[in-house]
Amino acid sequence: MTIFSPRPATPLAAQLRPAHSEADFRAVYELRSLVFREEQLLADLPMTDPDEQRSLTLLAEIDGQLIGTGRLTPPGGQRLAYLAWIATHHDYRKRGVGSAIVEELMRAADEADYPMTLLSAQTHAIHFYREFGYKPFGNVFTVRGIPHQSMSRTRPVA
Repeated sequence: MTIFSPRPATPLAAQLRPAHSEADFRAVYELRSLVFREEQLLADLPMTDPDEQRSLTLLAEIDGQLIGTGRLTPPGGQRLAYLAWIATHHDYRKRGVGSAIVEELMRAADEADYPMTLLSAQTHAIHFYREFGYKPFGNVFTVRGIPHQSMSRTRPVA
């Protein structure tokens, strides 16, 4: 299943904003469920985790309808900043929504002076994340039957 592709010549003009309300987070969990549970068959995957409250969760919307989401979790304890839960509704893929989300999360990480961000890419999406400067490291590992690759990006020096 290929759900990541190069950026389109004319990206969709989605509005990006942080999630704040309970309704925002309910919509995010519904989209995550659609993408990760229904499409990728990860039925037992929880749609949230303990990092949710301290993270920046973005909504990508068109006319108030959620079409994409992604999250930046700040560093904490022994962990570096982390991008996660990047998801686009299937009707809006390959139209620049995921790229816009990743770019905005990277901008937020850079503005916060996080020296590095990490992510766990499904292996079919490695090329997508490379376009944003992420580099693979370590060995491929499996999460609930889906191969993943750890990737990192170092903040550019100004």
